[in-house]
Amino acid sequence: MLYLLCALVSIILFATSMYVDDIMNNDGMDYIYAAHEYMAGDPVRALSFRPEKYFSQQFVILSQVTSLPLKYSAFTFSVLSQIALMCGFLAVIRALNGSTTVQILAIVVIASMSDFNELRPHIIRGFSFWASQLWALWAIILFAASARWRYLLLWATLSTISILFRTEAIVYFIGIAALIPLVIDGIARKRFLIFAGVTLGTILLIGSFHYFYKHNLDNPTFTPSAKLQMEVSKAAKMATMLNQQKELIRETMPNEWARGTASHMLIGGLLFHALQTLLNTTNYLLLLFVLLFSKVKLSLKKPSDKLIMGYFTIGVLIIFYTVASRFFVTNRYVFMPALLLCIPIPFLLNQILLQKIDMSKIRYNLLCVAMFILPFLVVIEPVVRDDDKKLYIRTAATWIGDKLPASAKIYYNDKDIAFYVGDYSEQSFLRPTDSLVELHRQHYQYAVIHSKRLGIKELHQPTPRKGEPQIVYSDISPKGYTINIYKIQENP
Repeated sequence: MLYLLCALVSIILFATSMYVDDIMNNDGMDYIYAAHEYMAGDPVRALSFRPEKYFSQQFVILSQVTSLPLKYSAFTFSVLSQIALMCGFLAVIRALNGSTTVQILAIVVIASMSDFNELRPHIIRGFSFWASQLWALWAIILFAASARWRYLLLWATLSTISILFRTEAIVYFIGIAALIPLVIDGIARKRFLIFAGVTLGTILLIGSFHYFYKHNLDNPTFTPSAKLQMEVSKAAKMATMLNQQKELIRETMPNEWARGTASHMLIGGLLFHALQTLLNTTNYLLLLFVLLFSKVKLSLKKPSDKLIMGYFTIGVLIIFYTVASRFFVTNRYVFMPALLLCIPIPFLLNQILLQKIDMSKIRYNLLCVAMFILPFLVVIEPVVRDDDKKLYIRTAATWIGDKLPASAKIYYNDKDIAFYVGDYSEQSFLRPTDSLVELHRQHYQYAVIHSKRLGIKELHQPTPRKGEPQIVYSDISPKGYTINIYKIQENP
């Protein structure tokens, strides 16, 4: 019953987030364009949009099975992944013997993660990755408690599936596999060692075959292992990049003593940025609430606690690597450890509810009200402050569909508007140009210029036959981005 409630809450939150912001993220648009090319039988062109072919192909399969358009297939897949993610979080709480009250509080906690709700309308691989990892954590916790083969096989399967979505899943898989024999004992440990030995031998055998069979083939593909090799090569250059940044900071310091702190400033700044992003991504309001009003005791006696801490530690190490190699980190990179930080919160909230006899009635009632008011405010806040910052994109696309002839040849300098017009085969934005005169020579009748992002010049240079291009539509976003639609030549 609680899983159904979890799914219902997830669907409601997705619908709410779509109401607030229904403009798809750029990566999501690229996935849709790639899926369109796969359906058209052009995998090479599809890879030019996004190299993660397995992710885009799932939209194709879902579209073929359900007869839904590609965009709605992508949204359906995203919603299903979000439901699996929330249910996975609930499953971990249940595996930790959380009571019904704790499980309900767990739904409240994950539903009020503001960054999660902001990501909901986006088409990203992260939802499937995080869902797979949470269910893998659930499976390995149950294996540690019961030593049943099915949970071990399920953990390995889910961990492997998650590799298809994000490369860091390899690090989680290897790291947790190394940790498991250290935190469990008895028959569970013996069975895991047997499984690990058989699996390692199989991987070596398959890897050797793959190396000798395909080593000389000139058929490069984007695979998780290839991405991991890219990250390893980037890590090898990380020390050089950090040293270069340190020298740049040193040059800006006002005196000799300040220049000696350049390393501290660089490392401290990166760590602060990582910590700030992690806290902003997790449910920091309820985390702060339980730290203030409950008795927090960090215990690592149970294998389940050690496994969760192992996942969290690996996630933090990935954050440190990311911020050190890229000099920034976003909520997508820290989302897994942010989720793990939320696991103790429902237990601590329940602890507050059980403190009724230990505090005054007024204080107890205030804490109980605050416990549910805070999550409600987090959920409702985006709806209240909705300012339609990207509505101008959909408005322009609607105008094009209503006002311009279906047969008109239109140039788009940006995929945002072209995407919402709905013809995914229209990919003129892949051919940048700096002159409307050139577009006239290519027999375009209209040009949709979004914010002049590609530097369209000579907008007022007379065209060879029909004079200056005329602006037939213009709009500006709250952030100052502009959309101008030029009529270049008459319809034939």
